[in-house]
Amino acid sequence: MPSPTLFVVLITADIVIVMACAIASSLVWNLSPSLPRGLYRRERGTRPRRGAIVSFRPPPTAAAQIAARAYLPTDTSLLKVVFALPADRACIDGDVFTVNGDVFGPVAHHESAGRELTPSHFCGLLRPRK
Repeated sequence: MPSPTLFVVLITADIVIVMACAIASSLVWNLSPSLPRGLYRRERGTRPRRGAIVSFRPPPTAAAQIAARAYLPTDTSLLKVVFALPADRACIDGDVFTVNGDVFGPVAHHESAGRELTPSHFCGLLRPRK
């Protein structure tokens, strides 16, 4: 007989599996350590806002590095928190990431396995995609 905690997890897993089958196109499974692992509901057609979690496919250069370093399976969508929007001034300069002069955090120079990262250096106004 499973422990009470395991039993609750199994019931929860059954509910999630049923929900995933019913609305699979609206759910994203997060495998990345940048946000808690689990299922996230996707709302299509909404404009991103500061603080929102968005789902997107990485650009080809980033996707190639993700695949080469075996971070995530190929063709995986990423989930990230929106810190800046068009017309904001964002800077990745040296060791700090800022938006409109507010510090949001350090820029990583090594990943969790110790391999070196080469951060992009950028400072300027973000423009909307056309």
